[in-house]
This record gives sequence, structure tokens and C-alpha cells, in this order.
Amino acid sequence: MILQRILDALIESSPAFLAAVLLDYEGETVVAAARSGNDHDYRVLGAYQGIYLRDLLRAFARCEMGAVRSFWMEQDGARVLTHTLSDGYYIVLVTETTIPVGLAGDRVANAGEELRALL
Repeated sequence: MILQRILDALIESSPAFLAAVLLDYEGETVVAAARSGNDHDYRVLGAYQGIYLRDLLRAFARCEMGAVRSFWMEQDGARVLTHTLSDGYYIVLVTETTIPVGLAGDRVANAGEELRALL
């Protein structure tokens, strides 16, 4: 499946990328790719990112700030980037904190463009 190949290529593009999950507007996983770790945990993390995304979208709309394209969070040893696509789809990329957030953001945005063309 082409969607899977895009996520696999994203993960393979840096050893600091741990997992990527493509989810729909309900937080259901469409496809996932992981270098290591528990695939189920990454899917659950992706669903929670969808909850945060919906909250941010409401807040941005209330403040007339436009759309949310992406956001990221960091914890000890890991960073989670969420990038919006179209029709409620979004990508979650889990990385090590050693990679610059700008580089990870560019890579997930590029994968997002490929995915957006297919959705």
C-alpha cells in the first residue's frame, strides 16, 4: 500500500525517527510505521494527539487565528510532532529529542504533501 510506503520512508529517513502514524478525523489509525517499541502505544498516542488537535482547532477558531498546521510537544527523551492534512487526517511523528525540531517538521510536512495528494 502506498500510504504505508510513505510512512516507512519517513521513518527510514532518520535514525532519530521512532514512529509515524497516519490517523483519520476520529483518531483511528489508517497506517503506522515504527522503528521499535509497541505499535499499539504509538496508535494510542496518535489518538490522543487528535484530541489535542481538536482542542487547538476550537481555540484557534474562537480567537480567529486561522488553521492549525502543526504542533509539537516534548518530554524526557522523546518529541511528538502532529501535522494536519485534509479532511481531518493528520500524521503523528515520534522522534528522539536529538534531532532539530525544524528538520523533523520539514520531513513530516513533506510526507504530508505526498499523503495529502492520495487522500
